[in-house]
Amino acid sequence: MKSKRIIRHFILCLTMVLCALLLSMLDIYQFSEKIRSMPLEVCMFDYLTRGASSMTAGINFYIFGIVSMFCTAFLIEEDYIYNVILKRGKKKMFKSQVSRVFLLSVSFSLIFFAVLFIVSLSKSDVFYNWNQMDGYFFYSYKYLINFNPYLLLFLLWLQIFSFAFRVLLLYVNLKWIFFKKNEAGIFVIGMIIIATEKLINRTWLYVNAATVHEGTVYNMLIINFIVIIFSLIVLNGIIKKRDI
Repeated sequence: MKSKRIIRHFILCLTMVLCALLLSMLDIYQFSEKIRSMPLEVCMFDYLTRGASSMTAGINFYIFGIVSMFCTAFLIEEDYIYNVILKRGKKKMFKSQVSRVFLLSVSFSLIFFAVLFIVSLSKSDVFYNWNQMDGYFFYSYKYLINFNPYLLLFLLWLQIFSFAFRVLLLYVNLKWIFFKKNEAGIFVIGMIIIATEKLINRTWLYVNAATVHEGTVYNMLIINFIVIIFSLIVLNGIIKKRDI
């Protein structure tokens, strides 16, 4: 049973990684074509920030959201069998689901970020030049950023992890609310919720030139953390009150 769960976790993680890589590689390719004829020094972070943000931009946001919820559905599908709920109990069920969603988000984000980092390094010999006037960054934004590049790396990974974790956690919440109702309906409601949040443009963590330059990335980080904690509290309450 444990080996089956590990295999399932690996397959779902791989599915999310491949989807995210496809979206990010398309963005990096388009960016590479755009700068091909420009006599500017492009650094690794110019590629990395685009790749890391690719799944939260435009139509990609909805594609990755659907794929993530689809993976969550398979991750927890056996949890709603009557005998399984009675055996584990509601308290253990909450801990089990949250831990599995957390581990899937961590493993996905680490693998995806590692591959993206390697690809970005292969594209440029320059690690960081957002604080120099001869780089692509200054040419594009007309300002410089003196920011710790290693902290920026951590924030970019955190953006990927928190996006995945929040989407997966949202599906678990909706699944307990609607319980054994139509899965398609849960997917639709989930997409409406995350699309509404995206329109607000303050709850999701976005790490890019604008948010780093303006310092709003830290506010987003705090709000994002609060939303995750709130989602966990709501999930715990829903599970406790759910009639089996």
